[in-house]
Amino acid sequence: MFTKIFCAILSLSLCSGMLTGCTKSNKTGSIQSDPVQVEPVQIEEPQIPYSNHISANKEKLDAAVDQINKDYGVMGSSVAVWEHDAIVYSHSYGTASLRKTQSINEITGEVTTADTTPANCGTKYRVASISKIVTTMLAMQLQEQGRLSLETDIAALVNEKLQNPYYPNDKATIEMLMTHTSGIIDGAGYKSAINKQPFPALDVVLQRNNFSGLKPGSSYSYSNFGMGLVAGAIENVTGEPFCDYAKNALFEPLGIDASFVTDYIKDRNSIATFGSEDPLSWGNMKEIYGQIPVGQMYLLGHGNLFISAEDSAQIGIILSGDGTYQGKCYLKKETLDNIHSPRVYDYKTNVTRGLAVQITSDIIEGVTLYGHQGNAYGAISCIFYDPSTQRGVVFLTNGASAKRAESQIYAVNDAIVKQIWQYL
Repeated sequence: MFTKIFCAILSLSLCSGMLTGCTKSNKTGSIQSDPVQVEPVQIEEPQIPYSNHISANKEKLDAAVDQINKDYGVMGSSVAVWEHDAIVYSHSYGTASLRKTQSINEITGEVTTADTTPANCGTKYRVASISKIVTTMLAMQLQEQGRLSLETDIAALVNEKLQNPYYPNDKATIEMLMTHTSGIIDGAGYKSAINKQPFPALDVVLQRNNFSGLKPGSSYSYSNFGMGLVAGAIENVTGEPFCDYAKNALFEPLGIDASFVTDYIKDRNSIATFGSEDPLSWGNMKEIYGQIPVGQMYLLGHGNLFISAEDSAQIGIILSGDGTYQGKCYLKKETLDNIHSPRVYDYKTNVTRGLAVQITSDIIEGVTLYGHQGNAYGAISCIFYDPSTQRGVVFLTNGASAKRAESQIYAVNDAIVKQIWQYL
């Protein structure tokens, strides 16, 4: 799995032609009605020596990472680092949860109550917008199977009211949703919906304006609503609730305890709190989100993934390598090249994007990193990786300073990645 990925250097103009990935039989944007079940393919992997210097400097690196956590007011965090197909460093800091827990001594039967839980390698964090990368992976798996196309019109597939009223003859495509150029924004309808319980149906959300007024494909505007609609597209072509499809297509094959709803997390006490805000107090998430009809999802896929740092690193190994993990193929190399190809640059935020991924050369001098950041409920997180060396870092928190570096990367993320990269 160690073939280097050389991403195509494309024009960052929005007028550039659309890449169609490795699927050659589905160029029209049509959806093939017959589902194709594709199992991960077993592949023999060569043994390649690792070149990092972490093991000899672990104590020094632990102390440096702890100091950065302190400097940026981190409540609790976990970091995992990988090279090629192996996690080569893992470290946790601080408090994962303010939830009261009880443990029973199996020998004495003594019950111990704890008011806090320290962060550890199994702590599950809500990773916010890092979720968008996983949603994109799921969509691109479907593209490989010929069941979904980047050229698909979201209004034709999910809901006709998603047709931009200012440009009735121009479609907003799946690719535009992934690159935040669809013209569908976090407008009045969306902002009102996310603050209601139960969440209203998509038809209700679309009764109010959610369009920028700009032509689809012409301008960048970061949109959680747009990436949530990709989850709706996935539901339409699979016939499954998004959280179920993610479980069946990715999390279970990988053998990881991760989910877009807390109900599917096996060890629910491992879910981190955000200060006094406890995701377990949000109720039965599967039931709550299940009130949105299948095929009309507009939430979850944008930022609701719960996952540990080490399990996130497994996702990173797939993305930074050749699409395989432990001998199984999850994405083709051509698909990874497509994901990583630059599509758009936003000068206001200093962000270059491929398909959902953020592309930056501003963290490590001379190195182009791919990944995403997350920020919600005061929790700052990131995943960044270098496909040319198949190395990467994932850093998850449940609370940290949102201060930004000069490059507009969150300062705590910038500091962590810089510190760790010295030993890679």
